[in-house]
Amino acid sequence: GTDYSGEIQELKDQLASLKSAVSGMKDYSGDIAELKKLAKEFEKELAGLGVNVEDMKKTLADHEARLKALESYKPALDIHGQADLLVLAGHSSDGNIGILHSGETIGQDRNTGFATGMTRNFSVLHQLELNFKSTNEGPKVAGTLVIGNVLSTLGSYGAYTPGSQLAVEGASDIYLQDLSVNYDASLVGQGFSAQVGRVHTKVGHYLFQRSEYTSEYFTNAARESGDYYFDGGILNFKFGKAGLKVFGGRDSARNSTNGTDLNPIGLGNGTVDQNLGVQLMFPIGEMGSVNLAYLWLDSNTRTNFGGTTGIVNRMNVYGGEIKLKFDKIKLYGAYSKSQLNENNSSRLDSDNAAWHAQATYDAGKFQLGAGFRRVEKNFLAPGEWGQFGTWQSPVNFEGFNVSASFAASSNVTIWGMGEFVKGVSNTAGFGNNVLTAGSDDKIDDYAVGADFKLNNMFDVNLKYEDTKFKFGAGTQPKQRWYTVGVGYNLGATSKLSFKYMFSDVDNAGRAGTTFNPGGLGGANSVFKGGLLATQLTVKF
Repeated sequence: GTDYSGEIQELKDQLASLKSAVSGMKDYSGDIAELKKLAKEFEKELAGLGVNVEDMKKTLADHEARLKALESYKPALDIHGQADLLVLAGHSSDGNIGILHSGETIGQDRNTGFATGMTRNFSVLHQLELNFKSTNEGPKVAGTLVIGNVLSTLGSYGAYTPGSQLAVEGASDIYLQDLSVNYDASLVGQGFSAQVGRVHTKVGHYLFQRSEYTSEYFTNAARESGDYYFDGGILNFKFGKAGLKVFGGRDSARNSTNGTDLNPIGLGNGTVDQNLGVQLMFPIGEMGSVNLAYLWLDSNTRTNFGGTTGIVNRMNVYGGEIKLKFDKIKLYGAYSKSQLNENNSSRLDSDNAAWHAQATYDAGKFQLGAGFRRVEKNFLAPGEWGQFGTWQSPVNFEGFNVSASFAASSNVTIWGMGEFVKGVSNTAGFGNNVLTAGSDDKIDDYAVGADFKLNNMFDVNLKYEDTKFKFGAGTQPKQRWYTVGVGYNLGATSKLSFKYMFSDVDNAGRAGTTFNPGGLGGANSVFKGGLLATQLTVKF
């Protein structure tokens, strides 16, 4: 008959190799299946050579079962994360220090405070984020542990510190960004999902969404998410396609080991200490959705706002958003109010609204947008609705905006935007207001940019920003920033980024936090200088 001795010897060799390596294997199921097939095919020949075929089949079946067990094994915790190295170097120009949109200064000597070069305004920051999630059945634990000196250097998430030097290194720190038990349950027959622990959420730009001031030099998902982190719970109920979210908890003293609060919310002379919120979301057929919310934000500090307002220790925020789409047309609308209270008694409920209407035409490669918004002088909701130059969380303005973008190719996008606003009231109010002469005060705000993807490894971003304050009386500040960014993908999970920003800001002798924080711009309130940011990110 046919001589199968060579194939049989090969089978024996493979089996011996399999036995010696099985304890470390997790992905050899295909090989074992092939061995079982060969054993069946050459069963008679193997038996003729004195091989106990049944024992061999049993051994192969045993190894197959062990490998399947190895492949299906899950560790108790799934751990992944991200490591960041951030190097910041600022420099002055023409004897002037520079400034960022946040009002933080660059190119300033740490010891003398005088204008200086990069070697004397140089910082190295590091951060390790460890994300973990249990893999068990039933209630699961998930969280993020952060180690490094970014929090102690850049400050709390959403920290606004105009007049301070950017990135003077702080001590290494450790904190739990989030840690929660997540499970499904039911209440009077209604199912819901729950998160309990250190949780995070946001509601809307003009309702409850955290501002951030670090993305122009540091890319970080948690800081840029807009979520507020608090110790408490979130319940999510589903009613068909509609959803109801109820959340609440403690908003203060979520401190790192060095005592930095994660993201405090200011209210008067204190902070918001407790929150309770209800958010209702439902669709409008297939064409859009509605988001409604009511929030109670309590402070343990009683602040005297003076005048007829008096003592305040609570702020109620309520309103909604609507999003609609008709073929290539997208519509957005928002309306919100913030009411100051002493417990349940209203103390300020006037000039405290914000509303925004926006339309966008999306033709694929080309997009065109236009809108109008108004934010009144006493609107104090802890939201995020942008800035005009160094004027953050602006109030007491109304005006139009336009935007356009064009994808010249799959690798090139050119974009631009402009907003043209004027003051509303000729009195200050309680918000961060710089337009105090009513409609005589105006702002023209522009930005243009281009994004290039050179190949799978390199991308380049260019941006120019120009903000002109046109006051009815006095001097006229001009603020400009030029930005160049380069990204280099080192691999699927790592990236090296460079960003250079130059500030050319002439606030024309204007004083105050917005125009000359700490008086650091000199008598003329001039800020000229640059910042080079280098970030290495590795995900695992």
